[in-house]
Amino acid sequence: MPLGDNFPPALKEQQINNSISSGKVLKLFCPFTKPPKEKYLLLISINPTVCVFIINSEINLFVQSKYDLQEAQVLIKKNDYNFLDHDSYIACNEVIEYFSLEEIKKQLSQDISRIKGKITPSTRNHILISTNNCRALSKIEKRKIVESMNSIVFD
Repeated sequence: MPLGDNFPPALKEQQINNSISSGKVLKLFCPFTKPPKEKYLLLISINPTVCVFIINSEINLFVQSKYDLQEAQVLIKKNDYNFLDHDSYIACNEVIEYFSLEEIKKQLSQDISRIKGKITPSTRNHILISTNNCRALSKIEKRKIVESMNSIVFD
């Protein structure tokens, strides 16, 4: 049982609420993937809807065959993120709007170790560059991503 699961309910709820913000990485069960499985997700925004990017361990063949999509894959190194087992890629070519805030809170309250951390300033900058150049994203999506990524406070 993760240490956070032993916190008093109010402290656990506060930790969960603090973890649901732009730039946070969560590991959630994703029924929409084939097959359904646990995935690392980068939280882009929660207002007015929850938006995430999927983090993949490798770039799939379809994306590799499309230069525009390949350019929208942001490498995140295992050495920079202690929760990763290997270098991975943030798929910045598709904004996922599957989860409700309630569903995220439910999964996190069942297992607080699903909260993995926050992206680095360098990763944020790479996301901004990749999304700006990505033809698969609409202007509205790009604006939301830029606003959200620029709202991240780094210590």
